[in-house]
Amino acid sequence: RTLLYETLDSLRDALQQATGQPLDPLLTEGLYARYPHGGFYRRHIDSMPGTPQELRSFSYLLYANPSWTEADGGLLRLHSDGGAETAPAGAPPSFTDVAPRAGTLVVFRSDFPHEVLDTAAERLAVAGWFNAPPQGSAGRRKLIAGLAGALAVGGAAKLALGGAGRQNALVGTGGG
Repeated sequence: RTLLYETLDSLRDALQQATGQPLDPLLTEGLYARYPHGGFYRRHIDSMPGTPQELRSFSYLLYANPSWTEADGGLLRLHSDGGAETAPAGAPPSFTDVAPRAGTLVVFRSDFPHEVLDTAAERLAVAGWFNAPPQGSAGRRKLIAGLAGALAVGGAAKLALGGAGRQNALVGTGGG
């Protein structure tokens, strides 16, 4: 797990440096995705303005299918037809397919349309998103850090003043 986290942190830093897009290390999302036999995920985008996902800047997939074969299906299809969740009317199909072989890492802009084609075998991946910082987050982070410091100092003072019995009660009840 440590190697995965370090790899994702390095990837986020490299993306930020290469693109100039600020990415918030505290808002990196990730999940373990398992598609069963017959699974799929039709064409979609991962970031849409006006939704909670609008902070998603880059999507990533790290495949974990050591014995994958073409017959297993489950290819990632990256659409390049200029559309979003649907193809533009009359546009010829334009896409790149990526095989979900173990160790393959795919990174793309979160507003790029993609899909997982039907699987004929289990398909495993770590999937996630590197997010931009929310507007105004620098000021909020400073305030939260200050409040957290005050709570830590205040909690330590309560523990010190409360005596050994009170300290055990605070620890046992989560501070209250």
